[in-house]
Amino acid sequence: MKIGRNDPCPCGTGKKYKKCCLIKKDRKPYETFDIFFGDKWINNKIGKAKPDGYKNLNPMNLAKLRLHPLIEAIIGTQIKLQRSKQAGGTPVNLGRNEAFQNLLHENLTILEPLLDIEDWKRRLRDQNEFPKAEYELVIAAGYKRMKYEIEFIPRSKKRTGEFYLKDQLGNQIVVECKKKDMTSPKQDKITNWWKEFQHFMLEKLKSLSKFYSISIYILQNPKQEEAKKAVNEISKLINDDFEGTQLILEDHYKVTLAKIKSREQYEEADKDSIFGVNRALVEKKTEKIKEPMKITGYAPDDLIKEKVESIIGTLGQAYRQLEDNKPNIVYLDINIPLMLPELSRKIMRQIPIAIKNKLSKDYSKISAIVLTDFKLWNNPGIIGVYVEENVLYNENAKNKIPQGFKVYGDKTNGISILQDVQNTIG
Repeated sequence: MKIGRNDPCPCGTGKKYKKCCLIKKDRKPYETFDIFFGDKWINNKIGKAKPDGYKNLNPMNLAKLRLHPLIEAIIGTQIKLQRSKQAGGTPVNLGRNEAFQNLLHENLTILEPLLDIEDWKRRLRDQNEFPKAEYELVIAAGYKRMKYEIEFIPRSKKRTGEFYLKDQLGNQIVVECKKKDMTSPKQDKITNWWKEFQHFMLEKLKSLSKFYSISIYILQNPKQEEAKKAVNEISKLINDDFEGTQLILEDHYKVTLAKIKSREQYEEADKDSIFGVNRALVEKKTEKIKEPMKITGYAPDDLIKEKVESIIGTLGQAYRQLEDNKPNIVYLDINIPLMLPELSRKIMRQIPIAIKNKLSKDYSKISAIVLTDFKLWNNPGIIGVYVEENVLYNENAKNKIPQGFKVYGDKTNGISILQDVQNTIG
């Protein structure tokens, strides 16, 4: 049914459609961000991040600044526009930064009538709180698109869940969202070593003009100064056109080197690695990879065990915020930084097994757990929305979910978060 301009807005604010969602429909992202962040705050943050202008900000330097995610996305988009202008107005592809802004704008617009603007402005501005708040918006907006009624629960020390959901029959469910950053002091040390190694290795490969796939197995406790030493030893092997496996730095590190001779070899190299970086120049006419480089890293296996145990602990925190007399659904986003999707899937396959064992003995208030690894990431010139979804029902409490209720993220019985996000950013 078509909504008239003077009809009550279907979002439930009581305003006329023309003075509510009709305006929001054509609203630009920067207008939404002005409401929830403040234009003055945004410009102040951007000004501090780029005192010399955008020209001196390459992606590596941008990462070192540890900016607020929205500011990083805005600056990243501006850098791309500057480069497009320098290249004679080359069309700008939708990248991770643009997709991130579009999704945030869309979700805030959908939920705006339900949000305490000042409270959310505080949460969204807080760099540490932002990832958690953003994830709540993704889940709540998804249910809103599924036509469920949403009521956000006021934040307090005794707060229960993030929001209530009501179906058309008035059945109510509590939704609790958790965002788990899968880092530890051990992984931080490995990650910092890797960042330095891959940066120096890429620079070395460019100067050598050699197209190689490089894999390195990282120690449990790597020494930071060994990153550059490892690059120098690998460079000597590449200079000699070496291919195969070799131990370096007093046999402490194992590396495997292979010349990249085809696109298939480039795309298939080391899919089970934990870290990865690649560079590829593609010829527009033939779509062949002209100058490929691929560097991948492997970390100790006990990191996976550590992550699984950490997830179980996070579920315990969520459990304490659930109600006794209502069905409860827990959404848990597992942020595995710098990891390739293939390894994320490996971890996501192991975590459900541990959780199912826990559900059979405990967590009787949880009706369902939805595990996600939600990322917006991009390969050269290609935007990708990467979401791992795994819905686990607690057989002891599943019958508490109202009949016909759809769990957002259940690809079989509900709506896939991945598909919904893809549709949203268009």
